Amino acid sequence: MEDINWWNYNIDQICNRLEAGWDMPPFIAENRNGNFKLNDGNHRLGALQKLKRRKYYLIIWDDYSYENIINQLKNCGVNLK
Repeated sequence: MEDINWWNYNIDQICNRLEAGWDMPPFIAENRNGNFKLNDGNHRLGALQKLKRRKYYLIIWDDYSYENIINQLKNCGVNLK
């Protein structure tokens, strides 16, 4: 587990970069057993939450099929139209 002071320092640094126009890379998540697991981007997500930004790019993978991702997105209420 990461020290809270170190976490907050990292979040603040990312917030500063975002506010300065940083083109942040997308998040990476895995669809595993019907759940999305964020594999890359926890600090970036924390920064976006702190800045109250609700949308960003996400790459999702599933080891078995593209259809699993689509079905899980639908189960989460995402409108894919």
